[in-house]
Amino acid sequence: MDRCESNCGGIEIPYPFGMKEGCFLHERFKIHCNDSNEFPKLTINGTDLTVSAISVSYSRIYVKFPMFFANCGGKDRNTVVDLEGSPFVFSSENYFVASGCDNLALMNQNNSAIGGCVSICDKNLDLLISGCSGINSCQTRIPSNLKVFNVTMKGLDGRNGSGGPGKSNAGMPI
Repeated sequence: MDRCESNCGGIEIPYPFGMKEGCFLHERFKIHCNDSNEFPKLTINGTDLTVSAISVSYSRIYVKFPMFFANCGGKDRNTVVDLEGSPFVFSSENYFVASGCDNLALMNQNNSAIGGCVSICDKNLDLLISGCSGINSCQTRIPSNLKVFNVTMKGLDGRNGSGGPGKSNAGMPI
């Protein structure tokens, strides 16, 4: 495997991952690298996930999952998070994060809620409060060994998505 490149965008790409035929264990471990200093991408079920680190010794790959938007001025997008058929699962170290005002953000599987969180906004508080305390944003852990879920955003006042200023979105790292 001496001919195998092992770095893309400053990210070390160790075996079983690889970028060229013969350098990865299976097609599911193929990393796509663009020569324009772009971060490497791992494609799972048609979704290109940006790789931020790979640790073979800890059996982990760290990726940035896409953002989901609801009631966000033309950016509305809802997608299924699907790792089915891949060797990857979510671990208990993964967080589901939502931001926006007066939102209920849910992770669903088979039409049942499996997790979620609520974010509220208080006009008397600074809208730039950082963290995920439930004010302007919230977070919860993604259940371990989960392979697939979809995201829904509901306004606490019965509307879809953000019930106040800002945007409603949810995202998760793997």
